Amino acid sequence: MVTQKQSRGAARTRGSRKTRRAAARPPSDRVPNIRDVARRAGVSTATVSFVLNEAQRHRILPRTQHRVFEAVRELNYSPNVLARNLAVGRSHILGVIVSDISNPFFPEIVAAFQEAANLNEMEAIVMNTNYDAHRTKASVNRLLALQVPGVAILTSQVDPSIARALASRGICAVYLDLGRAERCVSNIAVDYEQGITTALEHVRALGHARIGFIGGSPHLPSSQMRKAAFVAGAERAGGLETMVVDSDFTVQGGLWRAPNCWRG
Repeated sequence: MVTQKQSRGAARTRGSRKTRRAAARPPSDRVPNIRDVARRAGVSTATVSFVLNEAQRHRILPRTQHRVFEAVRELNYSPNVLARNLAVGRSHILGVIVSDISNPFFPEIVAAFQEAANLNEMEAIVMNTNYDAHRTKASVNRLLALQVPGVAILTSQVDPSIARALASRGICAVYLDLGRAERCVSNIAVDYEQGITTALEHVRALGHARIGFIGGSPHLPSSQMRKAAFVAGAERAGGLETMVVDSDFTVQGGLWRAPNCWRG
């Protein structure tokens, strides 16, 4: 039998719970944060962090997890990824730096990086340098500020200071035809000789004997390798009349230098 006194006590308890839950709701003009979730669920911010982290969730009792997820739902809370990155000193973002996103060579590579990142529950952001060394350095600095764990720099030239900065922070890096592979460093080596030989064979099969080559900036190692591969391939083929000119690897540069590739 429930007495009138017990009934009043239960009512007060229910009322106090409602009051605590109402007080835990942040002002409507403010975005809820992890502390609001913790107050609403009646747990610590560390517990909320563990529950929202799949790798740590097993440490928390199921009923506590339920309270946290209920608070997240009621407050419409979204974790602050940048704040979490600052706290742990690492992010789930990978950087991909390319020299010319409009170049048909890059979209397929970028798509592959993004797909691999998604499969590992990460994100890949793409930055375009337009063959500008200052923009390359600025892009790397922005990625460092985001505390990325890895970056791919797919440009023709990388300042040595950039490679040193990434290595000193333990950030894994992938380069395009730059240096050698070592700890936390990978290098994508392109077989220019095979590629250009195949291109020459294709052009010859179409019946052409006068073949021009528009290369990149002559001071870049990759430009020198491509030019050398073209000259060697043309000599092996024999019977070809060739012309070689330098440009800057951009589509616009190629269009500009094309009239100079063959005159007369």
